[in-house]
Amino acid sequence: MESLREIQPPQQQPHIWRSMMNENNQPQQPQQQAQNLNSGGEGTTILRTCFNGVNTLCGVGILSVPYAIAQGGWLSLILLLLVGLISWYTGLLLKRCMKDPIIKTYSDIGHAAFRPKGRTLIAAAMYLELFAVAVEFFILEGDTLNMLFPNTTFTIGHLKVKGKVGFIIIIALIVLPSTWLRNLGVLAYFSIGGIVTSIILLGCVLWVGAIDGVGFHARDKLLDLGGLPLTASIFMFCYGGHAVFPTLCTSMKNRTQFPNVLAACFITSTIIYGSMATIGYLMFGEFSKDQITLNLPLRNVCTKIAISTIIINLLTKFALILSPISLAIEAKFIPPNNRLLSILVRTLLMISIVVVALAFPYFGYVMAFIGAILNVTVSLLLPCVCYLKINEVAWAFEFEFMAIIGILVSGILIGITGTYISVKHIIAHL
Repeated sequence: MESLREIQPPQQQPHIWRSMMNENNQPQQPQQQAQNLNSGGEGTTILRTCFNGVNTLCGVGILSVPYAIAQGGWLSLILLLLVGLISWYTGLLLKRCMKDPIIKTYSDIGHAAFRPKGRTLIAAAMYLELFAVAVEFFILEGDTLNMLFPNTTFTIGHLKVKGKVGFIIIIALIVLPSTWLRNLGVLAYFSIGGIVTSIILLGCVLWVGAIDGVGFHARDKLLDLGGLPLTASIFMFCYGGHAVFPTLCTSMKNRTQFPNVLAACFITSTIIYGSMATIGYLMFGEFSKDQITLNLPLRNVCTKIAISTIIINLLTKFALILSPISLAIEAKFIPPNNRLLSILVRTLLMISIVVVALAFPYFGYVMAFIGAILNVTVSLLLPCVCYLKINEVAWAFEFEFMAIIGILVSGILIGITGTYISVKHIIAHL
């Protein structure tokens, strides 16, 4: 995710996918979020941190895991487990980088490893990820509304705009005023957590397959090597929660339990992802689309519930996702309290996201691109590099050192091949 998600202690606010709010219910930049984490309060319990962690990991990636299995075959479920296992381990590496109590966020880890350049690199990667996730949300909204209202055409003067393009523009106009707000606490309370959305979607898909007549069918595609890079990239997107892990750890009452919490989060998320992948692929096989909702029968009640859940959830999250980027730009280039320039910056940011969404409206391929470029970097490469830099004693442990080198090599391979395949497919569909 998902993944600029360095958040404050869970007890102070509702938990939203990839949201970042300060104690006044206002968005904040990643490096600023840790300042209030331990300034008071007792910290979060193990159960609440687990809930937070699963909310972080379970996002819109659940829509594409059946498509990922359709691309790679049944044996790519093993790849799902491997990606989850490696991502869990790199999450532990981030925890080990936090021996100094001053280190509370992912950006702090970057600073500890490589000084200001490290902080800048990590912050830039997470801001880029937020931008890309916002693009994905617009594409998803366009596809979903176009499914609900097929063959819709919008006429603006002498200009005719086809359904998906028109829906993306309309959604942008609807959510634009919310991006101008400074206090987004109200939106946060209406936003549905990732785990709730995932359970609703999984339940709706299972109901359609078991009760409403779609059924489950044997699929004989065991392995497709050509589809594995795309599959691995989508799985990396699913497990991209590392930006929030240091802050979750900092917020706990008993931080020594964080490794167990992290394991529980990854096990739960893997069960959810694996269940959706298996059920979806059994239902639709090679015809699985990059969003499982696009395969569901439109007139079915469960389909409408699933689609409505997605639409409402995403509408409440656009402003929450864009605010950290806006605040970073405003802090750098705009004088304080200049409301007009602030609105202008946020409007231009929204326009740029809409332009990218309209130029590359391919949900699955864009997700794979994000997973290959940004999530591989944030979730695999940077944790390993920062750990080796901060804990130089790790070089002496031959087995762990070789494992980390193996992760780095694997991450680079996934990044290169996944980026190439996703870009190739995007260009082919232009």
